[in-house]
This record gives sequence, C-alpha cells and structure tokens, in this order.
Amino acid sequence: MAKQVKKQDAYADSILQWSKYCANLAEDCSRAIIGFIPNGFNVIYDKVLKSLPLVGNFFSQRLVEQLFKLVLGITIGQGLATDVSMFVFRPLGYMIGTLIGGTCIFGYRKIVPVYQGRISKLSYKLAGQTVGGALVGMFVLVLLNDFSRSSWFSLSPQTLYIAALIGALIGLMTKTMFLVAVNMVNTATVSAARKNVQRAKELNAKLKVIAKQKAKGRVLIHAQDLISQMNGPQSQSLLENFFLNEFENIALNTYKKIDRHFNYLTDRVCHGDVKALKRLQELNPIRATIKAGSKSALDLMLDRIFNNRAVFRLKNDVDNAFDYWQYRHLKSKEAL
Repeated sequence: MAKQVKKQDAYADSILQWSKYCANLAEDCSRAIIGFIPNGFNVIYDKVLKSLPLVGNFFSQRLVEQLFKLVLGITIGQGLATDVSMFVFRPLGYMIGTLIGGTCIFGYRKIVPVYQGRISKLSYKLAGQTVGGALVGMFVLVLLNDFSRSSWFSLSPQTLYIAALIGALIGLMTKTMFLVAVNMVNTATVSAARKNVQRAKELNAKLKVIAKQKAKGRVLIHAQDLISQMNGPQSQSLLENFFLNEFENIALNTYKKIDRHFNYLTDRVCHGDVKALKRLQELNPIRATIKAGSKSALDLMLDRIFNNRAVFRLKNDVDNAFDYWQYRHLKSKEAL
C-alpha cells in the first residue's frame, strides 16, 4: 500500500513538473513573438537615440522617454505581450503539460527538464537589429523613390513590405553572425583560460618542489652556521641527527611562505590574470633564460623570502629547537 501511494505521489509530481515546464515555455515563446516589434523599438530607442551625440541627453530624460515609448507603442506593446502570454498562452501550456505528463511515455520520468527562458532572451537580442533593418529598408526605398523616376521604385504597400522584409532579414543575419562570432570568441577564450589554469597548476606543483629544494640548502647553511657559532665545533657531530629529526619544523615557516606565494599566483591565473601566468613561467628555472652572472627570478624571489628579518627569525627557531633537541638527546643518553 505504501509503495503504491509513493508511486502515485511521484506520478502526480511528474505531472505538475511537466505542467510548469510547458506553461513557462508557452508563456515565454508567446511573449517573445508578440513583443518582438515593441522590444525592437525599445532596443533602438535605448541603444541609438540615447547614444546620439547632441540630443542623447534629451532622449534620456524620464518624461521624454515615457512619452516617446507611449507614442511609439513600446509600452502598450510590451504590456500587451506580457498580459496575453500570461493569461492566454500560459494556461494553454499548463493544460498541454498536464496531458504530456499524464501519458505513459513521460508520466513516469523522474527527471523533468527545467525551462530557463532562453527564447525570450535570444528574441530580445535579435529584435533591435531586425526591426532596425526593416526601418532602414523602408527608408532606403523612400530615398530611391525620391531620386529615381522609374516605376520600379514606386511606393506601394507591397514594395514597402518587401523592403521591410529584406531589411529585416539582413539585420537578422547580421545580428546572428555577430552573436555566432561572439560565441566563438567566448568559447576560444574559455578554452584558453582552461589551458592557462591547467598550466598554472602544473607550474605551481613543479615550482614548489624546486623552490623548497633551493630553500632547504639556505636553511641548512644558516642553521649550521648558527649552531657552530653558539655551541662550538663539537656540535658538528650532532647536526646530521638533529636535521634528520627537526628540519621540517625549522623550515615550516619558510615553506609556508613559498606555498602562499605560488598559491596566490595560481589563484590569480584562475581569475583570468595572464600576467600571473607569465610570472610563474618566469620563475621556472628550467624554461627561463638566465644571463651570465645574474640570478634567476626564482633565486631573487628566495632572496626576498630570506630577508634580514626572516633570517633572524629562522636562527632564533634553530637555536631554540637545537637546545630543546640537545636536552632531550642528553636525557635519553643518561637514561641509557
């Protein structure tokens, strides 16, 4: 019984989801079709008239904009498209979705598509160029009729419709090619960005290893000099065992600085900073070209990490760690 109730609830939920999907689709499509011309005039007004050099500020005035959009039918057309799509086509879409969801083919599907309103977005992008092309086509026909006495350019409703249709098709094709070109550029940009991120991650892992190897040598030199200075030459016999047990703790702060620096550059590359990727490539001593007698970019970075303050802190950590380790070492010998 419980299994049957669960199946009925899933079936009812599927019908509801299909109804919402078809209702949203019908409303969006009808709004895009009915409001195509008003949306086109709205785009022309916002993108063209407001951008004119001298009179653009005049058309940008709130009262003037409302008046012109009311006279041109933009406000009425957009409101009509919204009301008709919501109160006429949305209920029809809801009924069609209920019928689709109730069939055996779709009713038992667990995954129902989610409509994201892409048709109206695409229609709005194409409306301005298409309506503008139609207006330009009719305007060109009027000019040809004024400058030509041939009957071929005589004004008539049929010729105006043809000129508007040709202009609209040209505008639509132009806008479509522009959107395709933009999409291709965006795709190429995204692909290049992904390659840059992958390259940055590879360099990040490689440079951390190289930098830590170089830093290890510097840490050992500073630590050995300090221990010899503070504890005398007899401490040299204890250095190998000391570094074997305590080196990671001594070099922890230095390693954190190295990791933080490379992680920052990698994060900048992930956010589209090409200069950060170039900086990572410059820090790679394998690929970078180094002039004779000059240091590599990685060595210069390590010089900045091992500044006077950092070296003083490192020596203090080494001194404390060696004293504590030597005390434990002597205590263990006494215990034996």
